Amino acid sequence: MKEHPRLTLGEDFTQEKSWQWEDITVLTARLTLPQTKGESRREKRFDRYYRALADAYFARCEQKLLPDAAKTCRAAMARSAPWQMTAVTLTYRVSAQTEDALVFTFEVNDGESVLRRWEEGWECSAFLPLFKTEQESVLSP
Repeated sequence: MKEHPRLTLGEDFTQEKSWQWEDITVLTARLTLPQTKGESRREKRFDRYYRALADAYFARCEQKLLPDAAKTCRAAMARSAPWQMTAVTLTYRVSAQTEDALVFTFEVNDGESVLRRWEEGWECSAFLPLFKTEQESVLSP
């Protein structure tokens, strides 16, 4: 019988993008997401899932945060007031781990403010997302 790999995290996937308005960087977005860096189909699927999340995160930053960041910069320049660039980060941590499952907690922060927080659980042998009830049983021993 073929031995399937188990979900084992490799080096994190990190990326940063910045956007400008009138040659001024008004928004930077950074992320750190889990990756396996494995070669099996399951590991590659897991890694693609989080690379797709990265793409969606950067698209959301550009669509929703960039206009506000440019507006804030424009208003500060009009008043000759101090201004601070918008810098958001998406990070994760392993919030629970058993032999059979991993649960990640993700946070999007703007400085000290949490813009969004959510959890995702994964079954370690099948590399499939956990249902909410399965995830809750991992979180509460």
